[in-house]
Amino acid sequence: MPSPSGPIAEAPVVAAALQNSAAAISPYTAMSVPLNPSQVQPGSVYGDADTLGAGTPSKPSGPAAREELNKPKHAVVPASVTNAAAALAQQLRSNGQIRWRGSATRSSALVERPVQARGRQETHGKSVWNSAPPGVTPEMRIAVELPSSEFTYIERPWSHFSTRWAAIDQEMDRFCTQDAFSVIDLGSCHGFFSLQAASAYRSALIVGVEGSVGVGNGTTGLQGKEDDIIATKAVQTHLQWAEKLELLNCLLAPEVWDFHRVCSLSNLGRPICNVMFNLSVVHHIDGISEKQYLAAGLSAVEGTVTLMSKLLLLGNRHFIELPDAPWIEHVWNTFRNPREFLEAAARASGMQWSFTGPLVTSAWYGHRELWLMEAVVEREVIPAQGLRALFPRVLGPKGNEAWIRNQAWPTTMTSASVPPGGVSQASCAPQTGARSTETRPEIALPPGATSYSFQEQLGAALLAAPTALIAAHVQMRDSLKDAVSTLQDAPSMKMQG
Repeated sequence: MPSPSGPIAEAPVVAAALQNSAAAISPYTAMSVPLNPSQVQPGSVYGDADTLGAGTPSKPSGPAAREELNKPKHAVVPASVTNAAAALAQQLRSNGQIRWRGSATRSSALVERPVQARGRQETHGKSVWNSAPPGVTPEMRIAVELPSSEFTYIERPWSHFSTRWAAIDQEMDRFCTQDAFSVIDLGSCHGFFSLQAASAYRSALIVGVEGSVGVGNGTTGLQGKEDDIIATKAVQTHLQWAEKLELLNCLLAPEVWDFHRVCSLSNLGRPICNVMFNLSVVHHIDGISEKQYLAAGLSAVEGTVTLMSKLLLLGNRHFIELPDAPWIEHVWNTFRNPREFLEAAARASGMQWSFTGPLVTSAWYGHRELWLMEAVVEREVIPAQGLRALFPRVLGPKGNEAWIRNQAWPTTMTSASVPPGGVSQASCAPQTGARSTETRPEIALPPGATSYSFQEQLGAALLAAPTALIAAHVQMRDSLKDAVSTLQDAPSMKMQG
């Protein structure tokens, strides 16, 4: 190949930065722009080719790891370089000069492939509903029609959303025999799955948790506050559609979850929801928890497995989709497939789980599988009032507080049939014996509760308290909120009078 000329020869830094800025082609493969084979190495002053291509910094080990903790995690490329790189990307696409790093074999060798033939087939491919009943299409299970332009992100095909929801909805139809139950949509982003669930199950409480620490909704949550997260496009889309559709059961908690937050919630001792959606989000939580793993004396693999095991303790049923390499690449270097990793997390949780799946297989920046995990022995879930109280701030359509108070919330869900994994479900046995109305019940906190953090003590108290007391507390809090609002409005009303 002749020596490059023009802008490539004059801008080696720009050419190397192309590996980071041309994410529209692929965010996980490294692209090589040959400047001068004898003099130029892949990479730039902003990081080597592997670091820029994967989007994550290389991880030193030993004492060097501690020195790196307070340094920026990602290379920052100047806007001028990024703009020039984008122009180069367009030029190189048309000339066929881009070489790709194959990810299927996790090899470091560069394989030359035509860009146009590869892009959409391997990074934006099909999403297959493996458990679809004969004659049923994903579109048949859509609960509410939503515009794709407002809910897709980084070019994920719209069919991937409808296919995954169809598989989730079919399974929920099987085990959601109670009208009222709770769902946490972790990393809810624009709210597609929250809105579908809230529309399909009008008696269920759906809480989206969005922290804006990933790709789909930016990284505002890494440095910003709640108001900054709320101002993001994804959160605004979620809230506006919940209001437009009058979904009083569709709430949103603007909150960043990391390893400490998940451990704190798991220390409550029982699930905080009946069902959890965990769709291509755990790697973002994992990414901001590296320092916490190190402080806890955990390796990268141990930390990620522990994180997933703690997440499992937060619900009785989990719909889980994991990303492919290079995200959580330390996991894929240890486990051969998602099932093996999830089995390790199940063992670490100390509970027995049944597996159903993969319900869906999708080709989007690698291979992704959607799995359902169900607790063999169903545990009692905190009531919806308690779930709402666990979050410092919860947003939703006007009137959602009254709607929650008026719902009858069972604490367990009984599966209508044995899951395909062949493990039967068992609910927690109900309490026997009537309690005297003349005796005030004792509220007993778990042993060692005095060593808990304030948040954990509050959660333990919520779990130990009778549901009626929690409901009374929520009602009193809402009444105080209304009173404060009235007092604030009083001066203006007086002036108008």
